[in-house]
This record gives sequence, structure tokens and C-alpha cells, in this order.
Amino acid sequence: MAFYVKYRDQETNSEKEIRYIVRSSAELEAERLREEGQWDVIVVDEMRRNVNKYEPRNIFSMILFVFGIVLIILSLVIGMIVGIMDSRLSEGLSLWNAIIYWIYGMAAGFLFIGIAEIIKWLQRIHAAIQKHEWKRD
Repeated sequence: MAFYVKYRDQETNSEKEIRYIVRSSAELEAERLREEGQWDVIVVDEMRRNVNKYEPRNIFSMILFVFGIVLIILSLVIGMIVGIMDSRLSEGLSLWNAIIYWIYGMAAGFLFIGIAEIIKWLQRIHAAIQKHEWKRD
């Protein structure tokens, strides 16, 4: 795996990057560049180098993610309420009914969160393909 030191040259105001094999070497070079007064000095690994920081957000993915979180929270609250209400109606604590709500609610919530992540990654792949086709033309 390679590591890249990215920075903006203070004299030419252009973006530059240097490739290193060892992360510690990249960190030392980044520190040296910071001391020289270069701007926006960062160290990134090869996997994150080509990630677009300003990628468009997919509103549908965000809605599904929030819905999944809300579903998990609601299942925990409703499970507690059902467990308390059932314990008042019977002799002991009815934990089984609460656990059923918790398990099903968390499974459904994580399913929505997973679908949201899939949509987000598909959006990234689509943007990368469009960027690659634009450069080729």
C-alpha cells in the first residue's frame, strides 16, 4: 500500500503530491513541509486518495439511514413499554415480549442502514465512472 503527502505549494499555489511506501516516512515529510510553511499538508493512503471530498449527497440514502436509526430507537422504546405493560398485567417481568420488539426493530433498522450504505457506494461508483469517462473524452 502506498501513502501520499498532498500539499499546496506556497509559491505556485498548485497542488502537489509525493508518494511513499512507508507511512512513517510520509508523516516525516508532511511535518517537514508544514515547517517550511506549505499549505494544506495531509497524508492519505492509496485507498482514500481518489475519493472526491465534494461528492454529491444522495438524499434518498440519507432518508433511509435516518429512518433506520429512528426505527432502532423506536423499537427499543416500544420494547421497554411493552415489557413494562406486560409485567403489570402478569406476575413477573415479561422480558420476552420486549426482546422480540428489540430484535425485530434492530434487524429492520440495520437493514435500512445497510441499504442506505449500498446506495451511497453506488453513487460513489457512478460518480467515479462519470469522472473517468469525462477524462477519456
